[in-house]
Amino acid sequence: PTKITKNLLDSDRPSHGRQLHSLTAVKPINEWNGDFSSVDSWVRKCKIQDGCVLSLVGQMKLCMVVAVLMSAIVAAQLGKPVDPTLERLAEVDIFAFGGIGFAGVTSQGEKDYKIILSRPSALADFEKLFTAGNAQAKSYALVGIRALSPERWKELLSKLRDSKDQVATESGCIVDHEPLGTVLKRIEAGDYSKRRWNLMD
Repeated sequence: PTKITKNLLDSDRPSHGRQLHSLTAVKPINEWNGDFSSVDSWVRKCKIQDGCVLSLVGQMKLCMVVAVLMSAIVAAQLGKPVDPTLERLAEVDIFAFGGIGFAGVTSQGEKDYKIILSRPSALADFEKLFTAGNAQAKSYALVGIRALSPERWKELLSKLRDSKDQVATESGCIVDHEPLGTVLKRIEAGDYSKRRWNLMD
């Protein structure tokens, strides 16, 4: 009689409707001779978790792509200079010039404004601040742009003159919220000019 050889992956237990798995023969690794097409073909035939066909090769390729993208992102972040002064001013809570509070101290926003104003890249930095900053930051940026580029200031003023964006301001001990358009009128009048606040000190 013909001898039946049982597949080692088969089981005596009932399959409960599941298809029993078996391995397809693959050449020994020393016989591949650099041709891995048979491996790719075999892996694509592997069945995992009750009929869910996964391609190991495909997963490896995907992992490689993700790794390359992550490396590029990290490299870009490492290569991008960090500007703590600009970042801090972009999220400043209060727009203020001159002494504030009972002690009449200089606000952190004004200190950061002066640092940026003293830079060779001041105009470009104020443009970045105007684009990325909150309403208080935009106000500081507009003061700087007015001082450095009157033409650019006029262009922005014409667009923002009627802005209702609320700016948190402080003058002395008084904290208030005012429309950006109102703050612009004071900037235009020179209320934050170099001569009054000695901004370059």
